[in-house]
Amino acid sequence: MQLSGATGDSTRRRALFAGAIAGMAGVALGAGSEPAEAATVTPPDWQNVKDFGAVGDGVADDTAAIQAAIKAIPGGGVVYLPSGTYRISAALTVTSGLTFRGTGAQSTFVVQSSTTADGFAGTDLLFVTFESLSIDGPGSTSGTGMGVHFTLAAHAATQYVTMRNCMVKNWGSDGINIAIPMVSSFNGVIAQTNGGYGFNIHTNADTGPAGTSCQFTSCYANANTVGGFRLHKLTYSQLSGCAADSNPVGYELDFPCGISLNGCGAEVNATGILVNGGSVVSLNAVYFYGSTGPCVQLVNGAQSVSITGLSDIEPTAGANCVTTDATSSAFLSAVASTRPNSLLGPHPMLSTDGLYAKGYTYLGGTVEAQNHLIATSGNVAINTAGFGLTIKEGAGAKMGVSTLGGGTVTVITAGVTANSRIMLSGQNASGTPGNLYVSSRTPGSSFTITSTSTTDTRDIAWILVEPS
Repeated sequence: MQLSGATGDSTRRRALFAGAIAGMAGVALGAGSEPAEAATVTPPDWQNVKDFGAVGDGVADDTAAIQAAIKAIPGGGVVYLPSGTYRISAALTVTSGLTFRGTGAQSTFVVQSSTTADGFAGTDLLFVTFESLSIDGPGSTSGTGMGVHFTLAAHAATQYVTMRNCMVKNWGSDGINIAIPMVSSFNGVIAQTNGGYGFNIHTNADTGPAGTSCQFTSCYANANTVGGFRLHKLTYSQLSGCAADSNPVGYELDFPCGISLNGCGAEVNATGILVNGGSVVSLNAVYFYGSTGPCVQLVNGAQSVSITGLSDIEPTAGANCVTTDATSSAFLSAVASTRPNSLLGPHPMLSTDGLYAKGYTYLGGTVEAQNHLIATSGNVAINTAGFGLTIKEGAGAKMGVSTLGGGTVTVITAGVTANSRIMLSGQNASGTPGNLYVSSRTPGSSFTITSTSTTDTRDIAWILVEPS
């Protein structure tokens, strides 16, 4: 019943998004047939683009009018775009300190007609806000433009960018592309049907400074051609309640450090979350539906990746849930999946395949492993008197007690191998004790204990130890 409910919820979610998108498209197209909205009274520190000649009918070219509103407040302020569809034919040049405010992502549209120009572009920016508007490109297969494109020249970072309740869609390249953002937030932002990434947050080079302190809350990346979220060298940042559907990669974390995803989901992606190198990544309570490949994939030396709580609903048959290459490792806990994991890394610290430890300290409690416990560079040490090894006895056991009869006994156990080191010790002095030895063995079936005395009737304890 849970699985059916999860499937229904996921299907409903996609249907709701599809309906919302269709409605928005209708608003955008219909706006052109309505009379132009009259200029409205705005606060004195706002610049209404209609006061500079913008029409907002989806037909007139409003590029110059919006740019004039921007130039009218060089020290910063609010550029207000009333309900309407504002067609532009070139990128709008953004300066620091500006807020672009519409009346809602279903009522204020900025639509780029050029296939090569960006929507909003700027360099060395700080304190820029977008709120309650839709930033639309000419089509996801058309050209190279980006919806929001912030670059750097003289500054080390793009700082204090805020986006709230916005949609960025149908761009030939990335929906949102920001170089080295710091202390920036994205809340309720939808990036979909773009020809590149939905969100591309990146450094200028692998060796350059990293973006920091970014928050993504309730953001959605849907049906983008290259990927949903790309976070390149982002550090101490967080995604909360975000979703990524129908992308080749839902979340691409390139060389991250100190990144957490909390309560995020990914549906119908080829790869749900890709961690490419980096370290200290926390994936907490993550949800996957209809995955066509791995839910989480670690490559290129990704280390200290913690996966605590993972649900994998109705994946494509045959794919693995969590995978690591030979150089990467993860800590897994509470992974709910019908698919196996493929953990090839040297030290995955906890998994359904076993526990591997290298320089790892666990204070108190009980550690359980389904298969092997392996200490890679040291001994297994019991450092407190009164503690030792405890081994379960019974059918197929590695330890037990058998009684000699006429100086011999055959022990039935599937635990014996061709290489087992079989250790024997008498438990009493019954009969005439002799010297004990293993006279024969059948791997996977039995072995025989024999005494040099045919009247030896002692109880013999035995234990099987395997060479590494």
